[in-house]
Amino acid sequence: MIYYVCLQRYRNTILNWLNKYDRYHRGDFKVLGYLQLAAVKKKGVVIFTDFDRLTSEYRAKAGEHCEAMIDNGYRVLNHPSKSLLRYDLQKSMRNDFAVYREDEVSRCRFPVFIRKEYEHEGSESSLIEDRVGLELALSENPGSLTVEYLDVSDEDGVFRKYSSFCIGGEIIPRHILFSKQWEVKVPKFVNSATIEEELNYITNNSHEDEVRAVFELANIQYGRIDYSFYKGKMQVWEINTNPILIVAENTEFAERKKVHQMTADRINHVFLNLDLESGGG
Repeated sequence: MIYYVCLQRYRNTILNWLNKYDRYHRGDFKVLGYLQLAAVKKKGVVIFTDFDRLTSEYRAKAGEHCEAMIDNGYRVLNHPSKSLLRYDLQKSMRNDFAVYREDEVSRCRFPVFIRKEYEHEGSESSLIEDRVGLELALSENPGSLTVEYLDVSDEDGVFRKYSSFCIGGEIIPRHILFSKQWEVKVPKFVNSATIEEELNYITNNSHEDEVRAVFELANIQYGRIDYSFYKGKMQVWEINTNPILIVAENTEFAERKKVHQMTADRINHVFLNLDLESGGG
């Protein structure tokens, strides 16, 4: 049995996956909200997600539930009160850019952009070039993080965003997204060269050791890491504990179908193994 714990309003990330691949899981996969933790009866694997979106009070309570489950023999992926959140992870990394809360921005190097600390929609601003612009942006978006901009494009002006999943300690490469824009949320172009590079990344799990080290540092066993490279050094943007596992087929380039299928097969294989290890199946 696998229990997937998330906020109800973000449950489609996993439900969309199960709706497409539920034939692999035979009903042994339950999606629960944090107020439904009492429904966890049968022994199995409990995956805590979305805890960065909880208040500190609820995160502490979720942590208490987590400890009780561990004591009762459940395998738990992600500890709500012991896993690093975005700000703490960034402060623990040796990235070539820095992240600041509002009371720290006097030290930032421009240009910067701002983003919400506990969400995953990307930036809330374009690049900000000076302190006056930053003060205005923060006044309109209080509580946001300020992030130093780092140009990770190659000599042709192409930005690459790499993503890999960690599921129970298994590292599964997801994709490389290519764009000429600095904020990369979706692929902006696909050609034979990008397909070859992406398939090589998926096939060879090119950065497995580096990616695993970041997940271990964050004490996160389930999630997706987004990162790039600057002068050959990994730059970690974030870890999302409740990531989208699949994308709508009509929003993606058809040429990348093989990439999606390879990732899907690996994710299903790991989920099935988790279920079997927990006594399911």
